[in-house]
This record gives sequence, structure tokens and C-alpha cells, in this order.
Amino acid sequence: MKLKQWIKEMNLACDVKLSSIAEGIYALSVTDPKLNIDVNLADIGFGASQLLPIIVEGFMRKKGSLLLIEQPEIHLHPRLQAMLADLFIDIVNDGKQVIVETHSEHILLRLQRRVAENKLSYKDIAIYYFEPSEEGTKIMHVEMNEDGTLKTWPEGFFEEDLEESYLLLKALAGRKNVSSS
Repeated sequence: MKLKQWIKEMNLACDVKLSSIAEGIYALSVTDPKLNIDVNLADIGFGASQLLPIIVEGFMRKKGSLLLIEQPEIHLHPRLQAMLADLFIDIVNDGKQVIVETHSEHILLRLQRRVAENKLSYKDIAIYYFEPSEEGTKIMHVEMNEDGTLKTWPEGFFEEDLEESYLLLKALAGRKNVSSS
């Protein structure tokens, strides 16, 4: 079952029991991967408790369903944010459509990587960048190339990480020059 596979892969629980209470309503109990005991969903961490409903909804919905997800990366470390992209790909491959509103470069970078690895077609991804302006919100379609690179790059789009990485490397190079003098 894909549900259990993803819960284990994300190390959210070592076992999960899902029972249907009513149409579209499920009871979920999990086994803590560190303690190996059954625990309440509220006790496994806020980020993890946010992921479980996405995983359950993603695989329990009927084929052809639409799943809308807002900022799934909140309270998740970068590894899990990147894994979300793989989860979304798996949900889409299971016959559902997924629309995600995110600020996570980790999700986007994983999608780009999967396109570059030929595990996902660039045609299966649509990226829109929303930017406030005096006239209202501007919406820009960010096109992706066949190799996963982005054709268009909006101003301010992930610039901070690139700038910080550049300045870190520059500072490290400066330290080496000072040390060797």
C-alpha cells in the first residue's frame, strides 16, 4: 500500500493503521519509529502531523480527483520538503491531479531534478509566480525546459539562497587567503 510506503519512507511512523469511519473520513493510528509504540497523531510532531493528511488524501481519493495543497512545506526540514515533490509525482502517477501553492525551493529543485533525470516530463509541470504590484497581483508563467532548467526566472525568485551561497563561498575564500598569508 502506497500510504504505508510513504509514511515509512518519510520516517513518520514504522507502522500505520487506517480505518474508514465514514465516506472520506479516516481514523489513523501510528507506531513511533523510535519508540516502537502506538502513539497519538498529535504526539509525532507538528510537521509530521501535517504530512499524514496529505499522504492519506493523496492515495485514498478516487482516480481523477483534484488535490489542492497550500504551503505543505511549513514546519518541515529541507529533506522532507524535497521528498514532498516525489510524493506529489507518485500521487499524480496514481491518477490524481495535484495543485500546490508553495514557497519552497526544495520542492521546485526536486521537480527540476526529476525532469533532468527523465523521471518526469517538463510538460507535466506548470509553475506560476505571483507578484504584488500597484495594479494588483501579476501572475507570471515560469516555463521549464526539457532538461528541467527554467526558461524564465522572475526577479527575486530564490535569489536570497543564491546570494547567501555566493557570499559564503566568497567569505570562505577570503579566510583561506588570510590564513595562507
